Amino acid sequence: MADGTRTRRPRRKPVDPATAARADRIIEEVRAWYRRGQQALGLEGAQDVGQAMQTLSAEVGTTPATMRRARQFARVYTEKHLEALLKLRTPKGLPLGWSHVQELISVKAPAERARLRKLAAKDGWTVCKVSQIPDLRHGQLEQLPANTRARFLRSRAIEKPREALNAIWKG
Repeated sequence: MADGTRTRRPRRKPVDPATAARADRIIEEVRAWYRRGQQALGLEGAQDVGQAMQTLSAEVGTTPATMRRARQFARVYTEKHLEALLKLRTPKGLPLGWSHVQELISVKAPAERARLRKLAAKDGWTVCKVSQIPDLRHGQLEQLPANTRARFLRSRAIEKPREALNAIWKG
């Protein structure tokens, strides 16, 4: 700096080997689902997409519904977005897993999805908590009570998403 002082970066907490191994498994699982989704995207030109998805699901050993979610994952996340997602860590030092991703892909707006994934990682949200976010998932904002909906919209308007979400969960 100009006055000769140096700013210190906060030190990262050391991650124990068990947590690091678990994080690696989660990352590999999310990458595997992304690759499966890319495979499923490749089937979209097939004459009978439904049958092709059934066959791919059987090969992978999962349900067609899960394969559709993997396809949606590959459709809405680029490689760059995938890498950004996998770099995020919860307070426990773990990345967001496949279950989180399945909830995040249902958020239509990319900016909202990015903000939500950052909040989910930073605050260590469970999958259940991510799935409870109205408005961001399937346009459910109208189903909230009027006072909760108003608090949510006011908070979003002044860029306080955490307070908005807490208002929903408390209300």
